[in-house]
Amino acid sequence: MLKDDLKQTLTTINATLDTKQLNAILKPVLELGMQRGYKAAYLLIVGLSEGVQAENQPATWIDNVEHAASDDFKRLLATEQHKELNVQINSMLAEEYHAVTDHHNNQLVVESVVMPYFNGWFLGYYYALLNLISEVQAAKDAEKEIIKKQISDQAMQAVESERSKFQRQMFYKNGVLRDILSAL
Repeated sequence: MLKDDLKQTLTTINATLDTKQLNAILKPVLELGMQRGYKAAYLLIVGLSEGVQAENQPATWIDNVEHAASDDFKRLLATEQHKELNVQINSMLAEEYHAVTDHHNNQLVVESVVMPYFNGWFLGYYYALLNLISEVQAAKDAEKEIIKKQISDQAMQAVESERSKFQRQMFYKNGVLRDILSAL
């Protein structure tokens, strides 16, 4: 089972874990979550704009949208927004560092890698929505903060839905655990 594989991987990592390595270990997990969240937002927005419902998205259409999302994600990492994004990433990694060092006796536990994944998923979803909506609506400066708040709320609802699927749906949980294992 994937959860057992993850626990074994964490046990192996914990055997030689130096807390100075935590960011290097957890950042790829967070970034993988960001990529997944970014793609999920793209599928939602492009699907809505093209009238393609989630249950009717053909595989080739999904591949094309995800490819466009990946390209846009790479561009995001090369923009000024990346500085803001790095601050948020570092803040989330600091939270996990605190959790591992203060609450888990300097050891990684399953939650230590699941939380960064979903924190990253939230960030990816948020930035994808922000970029897509900003492109569609040339919002005035005064409206941008309102739009950012609305987008943040939407991203929070979406990530809560994803976390709920993680808790309730074994096939979804296995997919997330497989992703996390690939990043470790």
